[in-house]
Amino acid sequence: MIPDHLDKALEALQAPAVPLHRILSMPGKVTREHRAWIVNETPKVFLQLRGAITIRFPGGKQHLSAGEVAVFGPEIPHREHDLQDPRNTTLVVNFRFGCMQVIVTGQSAQARRTGTADRCHLNPAFRPAALEIMRLLTNPACPLPDATATLLLRGFLELLREAYRSRDRQEPTYPRLVGDALKTIQENVSDASLTVHRLAAELGCSAEHLSRLFSQSMSQTVKHYLIQERLRLAEHLLRARPDLTVSEVAYMSGFASPAYFCTVFRKHNGTSPGTFR
Repeated sequence: MIPDHLDKALEALQAPAVPLHRILSMPGKVTREHRAWIVNETPKVFLQLRGAITIRFPGGKQHLSAGEVAVFGPEIPHREHDLQDPRNTTLVVNFRFGCMQVIVTGQSAQARRTGTADRCHLNPAFRPAALEIMRLLTNPACPLPDATATLLLRGFLELLREAYRSRDRQEPTYPRLVGDALKTIQENVSDASLTVHRLAAELGCSAEHLSRLFSQSMSQTVKHYLIQERLRLAEHLLRARPDLTVSEVAYMSGFASPAYFCTVFRKHNGTSPGTFR
């Protein structure tokens, strides 16, 4: 499914200039309402191939129709609507956790059955070049003509296609359940409602079985891994976004409250978030 959609995306970009929406900042403040929203440390790309979706972010929203592209700058909480509508086809690309990942929303029979998306990791050797193009497109100090931006997007998709063809198959092999758990955590680490029990329910197993298998494979518990990844995101936000308050960092990193975030942060880092910053 992935290469077919990459080809369709390239076909859609043959026009001299493609409608490109660059979301580089958020006009609103981060609040408790945004605890379940997605936060990426790196840019994220949405290419709408069929139908339409709406992507909300604090203080605003972006509507995407077929043939349009949205590029989100890093550290912007967002929530996608209508991705699982079978009338829609959206190609999503992100660079989380040191990987380059392509996601096509709910196209395969398995994805429709489970309410998830088709996704694959690409050859990481292509990640620096692809990410550099996205950083150029999301640099507010670098306004680009539409035709230039379209050329960059074409080059970006060509890189993705080659990265798919030569993707590294020597990735660590985990039991399927553990691999699915890792992918779900990667996609939802900033969602404060993601717990071990919810994760197990989404994967169709008991929390006890998931915890036992995860600990055997990863040498740590699911809960510890989830906290570790949320702290990693928080540390990144504290360094990269001095304009954010500690409370905003807490909500964007998937912690239920600023007080709990400060307690966990101090326990693991030996200092407060403010002092760390």
